[in-house]
Amino acid sequence: MKYKLIKTALFFLILNQLLYSCKLWGVRLKSNFTFTALADQEKENINHQLTSFFHQSSGMADGWALLEYNQTLSDTVVPLFRSSHPATTDSTLYWGNVNSMINNENGIIGIGHLRAATSGAEEIPNPHPWMFYDEEKSYSLIHNGTINKNTLYNLLTHNNTDLTWLEMYEPQTFNGGDWKGDGWANVVDSELL
Repeated sequence: MKYKLIKTALFFLILNQLLYSCKLWGVRLKSNFTFTALADQEKENINHQLTSFFHQSSGMADGWALLEYNQTLSDTVVPLFRSSHPATTDSTLYWGNVNSMINNENGIIGIGHLRAATSGAEEIPNPHPWMFYDEEKSYSLIHNGTINKNTLYNLLTHNNTDLTWLEMYEPQTFNGGDWKGDGWANVVDSELL
């Protein structure tokens, strides 16, 4: 009986916890389609999704970002905008960027991220999506959830025996000091991933 009461109490404790995580949005169009080539109903569907995304941002104090992949510039990605504020606060910028993406005759992929900072610097423009290039190909990363930075550090350094990679590609601390010291608290988990 005592065990059952503990399980029940634990269940209600977990149930009452605020679930707080990033929000992600993305769309990839079928081959030979661009945003401007979509039927009106498909555009309306994307607009409805981005309206919902906009409203969700009111509870996401750590910023928003939108990114578009362009079929003519497949080796580059250009963020439409990064903000440190909720989209509801940046409504003119948000909707201007949404309209720019939907009306881009070469756009084929759209990615959005609403940040709930749990790792690293908080009062910065949303660092998602992280973007990098390898062999003339562009990649971007957004994720939902916290990744343990110490685990990532151990993987990158072979359990602190080889700092070569981190020394070659020093993590961003957003002017918070050296990543080997106090700046580590400002390093965002996604960058290490």
